[in-house]
Amino acid sequence: MRQKIGTAPLGAVMLFSPGCLKVPPYQRPSAPVPQSFKEPPPTGWKEAQPSDGVLRGKWWEIFGDPALNALEEQVSISNQNVLQAEAQFRQAKAAVRVARAALSPLVTGSPSVTGS
Repeated sequence: MRQKIGTAPLGAVMLFSPGCLKVPPYQRPSAPVPQSFKEPPPTGWKEAQPSDGVLRGKWWEIFGDPALNALEEQVSISNQNVLQAEAQFRQAKAAVRVARAALSPLVTGSPSVTGS
């Protein structure tokens, strides 16, 4: 007769056997790191200096154009009007759905159990 080897001991052996391997520890390869990864910029160019932490606000005022400032004020007002019109449209659409819901048939049921 053949005896079956239990799966638990076999699984434990397979799980812990890679820990017995004798491999040398990892050694990081030495590679010289250059100071700059790119060539220097052409003459007359300067590197970017991002200032993401600065508040933006009315960025168009840096151009000093009064016509542009007036246009931006008109757009600001127009955006509010568009948002109001869109909200009124959604409200009207919801009111139409509520009114049409009354035209649909309504099916109800009430389960009950009686014993005799």
